[in-house]
Formats: sequence, C-alpha cells, structure tokens
Amino acid sequence: LGNGVSYSPSTKGSSVSSFPTFTVADNVRAQKRALEKDPQLTGRPVDLCYGYSMGAMAALEWARAFPQDVANVVAVCGASGCSDYNKVFLEGLIHTLEAAETTTTTTTKGRRKR
Repeated sequence: LGNGVSYSPSTKGSSVSSFPTFTVADNVRAQKRALEKDPQLTGRPVDLCYGYSMGAMAALEWARAFPQDVANVVAVCGASGCSDYNKVFLEGLIHTLEAAETTTTTTTKGRRKR
C-alpha cells in the first residue's frame, strides 16, 4: 500500500494528498483482514512471513501483532523502526537520484546518455 504513485507515506503532507497518516501496523492489519476474507486461508497460521527492507518491518509487525498466527519470520535488511540513520541513508539516495536526473538526458530512442 503505497508505491510512490498513489497515496503513500511519502506524499503525506504534500499538496497532492490529504490522505491520513498510516503506518506499517495499519498495512499489516489490512493484510490480515484480506487473508481472513479468503475461505481457504481463514484460520490457517502463516507458516513463514518474509520481508525485505520495509517488508521486513511488516514481517516483524506480523509477529508482534499476531504471534499466534505466525510460525516463522525472515526479516532481511530491515529494522524494527525507522531510525535517524535510516532517514539519513534514504536522504542520500534521494539526493543521488535527483543529481542523476539533472545530468542525464534521454535520446529519441529512449536510451540515456550523459
């Protein structure tokens, strides 16, 4: 929920969005409700909850919120929360992408050249 094009945490507070703030916990609760709507999955435990990066945060939240429903968790390159270090790291990536955007042009065939 939130792929950078639709409502997402990154658009909160911008003029584009008046959507309320939502959290990883909100997303996990929505995932749980979706699973409960499937008759084949209702009442079945999750054998493995896997997530990478932000997905790892969701996997950890699954285990925290629904310990009776999650047998195993694999959290890869994730954290239990977004620290100041994570924010600085992400800001660095944003600045790199913005700098590349201003120095890169696209040819008529769609290939990038400098």
